[in-house]
Amino acid sequence: MICIRKMSFVTVCAVVLTVSVIGQTGSFQAKMSDGTATSRMPTPTLSVSAGTHKLVDGWVTKSRQAVNAGQYLKAEQMARQALTLLPDAGEIHAFGAEQALGEALLRQGKNQEALNTFTDLAKHNPQPYVLCRVGLLLARLGRIEESRTLWNTKFETTWFGEDQQQDQFLPATDNQALLEGSWLLQTEDQERTDDAIALYYAQKAVQLIPKNPILQLVLGDKYLESKKYAQAVAALKIAAKRGVGVCKSKATGDLRMAEWLLNYPEYERGHPPINTKVN
Repeated sequence: MICIRKMSFVTVCAVVLTVSVIGQTGSFQAKMSDGTATSRMPTPTLSVSAGTHKLVDGWVTKSRQAVNAGQYLKAEQMARQALTLLPDAGEIHAFGAEQALGEALLRQGKNQEALNTFTDLAKHNPQPYVLCRVGLLLARLGRIEESRTLWNTKFETTWFGEDQQQDQFLPATDNQALLEGSWLLQTEDQERTDDAIALYYAQKAVQLIPKNPILQLVLGDKYLESKKYAQAVAALKIAAKRGVGVCKSKATGDLRMAEWLLNYPEYERGHPPINTKVN
């Protein structure tokens, strides 16, 4: 921003701003008439009007809401509607429309289409949540080596420490179910800010490997956060019974909390009461 508080009207009129797009970064640089450059700052591609931006954002939001409601075909249609409003790939990636489309396709089991979508998105936006879906879809399509290679080069697991049963589900194996379950857990980990999406991936992971205590612990905690206390108790009981070390101790503590909230639903915060029973 250029400060004009102490500049005369004539001086202000003499200021010329030249905006130039820098490469593909979406940043711009403003220059004074004397060639002095101001600081750079990010900006979206300027080829789409503000009105179109608003329409695209609206369709993307509706698509995500439909995904959370389990209306995956509707979500796909809304994401495609957003894409029709955008003239080029840069705009598509800027507004997340392609991400919304990929998520809707993934939920419907249209794995190849979803993989194509997320692979293209990863070229421009190689964020963890995008790469998680690429790895998951590679596993689902039986491309085990590619999926495991992506995991080993892009992700490092730190859930419960090196000694906590990770060998049961991490993708150092050719077992497709274990590899897919690993990606589901990693995807849940990347979606912690969206409870509905994180819960979905935790549920899918447990469906795939129901006896794994770490997956049950993650699912139980997601149910606990969603105030679904009966489901949380069921999952945490399995985790507490089958888990070891940190997994077992955390599941036991979370189970106690879930049981307390199930029995005393009027309390949303606090800790289980101390046993005050008089013998």
